[in-house]
Amino acid sequence: MRSTAVAIAAVLMLGAGVPAQLAGAAGVLTTGEAAPSLESSRSGGPAPGTAPSGVEDSLSGGPPVKPDERPGFGLGMGVAIKDDPYVDIDTEIQPFPIFRYVGRRFSALGPNLRYRLLGERPLSVSALMGPTFDGYDPDDSDFLEGMDKRKLTIEGGLQLDYRSRPLSVSVGARHDLLSRHEGYQLEAEVSTFRRFGSVAVIPSLAYTYWDENRSDYYFGVRAAEARPDRPEYELNGTSNWSAGLFASADVTRSIFLLLGAKYFIYDDDITDSPIVDDDSTWRIFAGAGYQFGQKKAKREARSEAAAAALADRLGDPETAAAP
Repeated sequence: MRSTAVAIAAVLMLGAGVPAQLAGAAGVLTTGEAAPSLESSRSGGPAPGTAPSGVEDSLSGGPPVKPDERPGFGLGMGVAIKDDPYVDIDTEIQPFPIFRYVGRRFSALGPNLRYRLLGERPLSVSALMGPTFDGYDPDDSDFLEGMDKRKLTIEGGLQLDYRSRPLSVSVGARHDLLSRHEGYQLEAEVSTFRRFGSVAVIPSLAYTYWDENRSDYYFGVRAAEARPDRPEYELNGTSNWSAGLFASADVTRSIFLLLGAKYFIYDDDITDSPIVDDDSTWRIFAGAGYQFGQKKAKREARSEAAAAALADRLGDPETAAAP
């Protein structure tokens, strides 16, 4: 099940096109929309901050585009190498599928769904829903024997995005929809965008607050689960930080490559838990895919959206451990 969960999680990392400036990159990152490419500006096209014709218009909420200019969808495969914070759970290497669809308002990145409710550029509000992947199966570690399984859940909420240069900012709130941990999380992320030749790169820094219900469910020890080397442990709300670096490049008009890395630093209340033996974790993802139905999509926009979509998945600290 751990393999399946991680596969689904990474599914979200896809790529089609993206913004040439971070403002746009964060748009795909947070709303599934692409922004104009730097190349279009350099070649005499629309200036930065305005949507060029074609796919970029469609993804950024601009004028409707012709059917043969729409971004279509992407499919691919990748591999994930991830670390776990829990005692005696080793690093894992697992394959995962990649797919993505981005429309004018609605986007589906793997199991994550997003719908832009208000605004376009630079300020917008979106509703989002998707699974989280924190948790563990006690069968994966001798030390966790006797613990109840901590399951993944579906969380939904709202996100506010401000896309500007050189930095873009997003803030959001999500709540447990399946009553697993019955808690919520608050998120704030700052990101930027850079291009090096045909490679699109998105660095990011994020802060995530997990309330006491969520923190305690995934990292606490209940009275019935306690034993001499694993005492009862209860958590309050926790503050967690993460830094990421994501990249994407188009090999051809249809074939794209993705690469991402994320480093997490946990709150002291989490690292003090008797079932946690690391104060930080990391993840690396790499993959390749094929983008269908992009007859006229800009190459730069596709690679940028790929990187932003990858960053969108990896931007969730809770994916550090799958059940």
